[in-house]
Amino acid sequence: MIDEKLLTAINDYHREPKSERLELAVRELGAFLYLGLNRFRIDYLTEDSRSDFIAWLYPRLSGIVRNYNENRSSFNTYITWVIRLSWRTFWRNQYSKDACQRVLETEAFTSLLSVEADQSNAQDWNSCPADTGEDY
Repeated sequence: MIDEKLLTAINDYHREPKSERLELAVRELGAFLYLGLNRFRIDYLTEDSRSDFIAWLYPRLSGIVRNYNENRSSFNTYITWVIRLSWRTFWRNQYSKDACQRVLETEAFTSLLSVEADQSNAQDWNSCPADTGEDY
């Protein structure tokens, strides 16, 4: 399931941790995820969500490579759990952003309605006949 080129890049980095090796491992991991994200059986994966997820995850890939410990698990197991948990975090963040956006839109809409109501009330008030002090 895991590309040999990716495993070699990660093992090379762990054997000799240099920035060039880390960059290569991150590029290989990014390509592997972009081309094979459907391998992880994650829900609601569309072309747009896949691209957004990879863009969100890409800055974290160096940490994922650095934190891998071959004595604790195989890379396949490690990356599967990292991707599944990251996918949940990604969607939780997306839902949170969407909820905040809806609140801001609702507040803006309510503010506009309030301004329109105030203007309408002011026009109604200005169109009332002035009190001349005479009794009718």
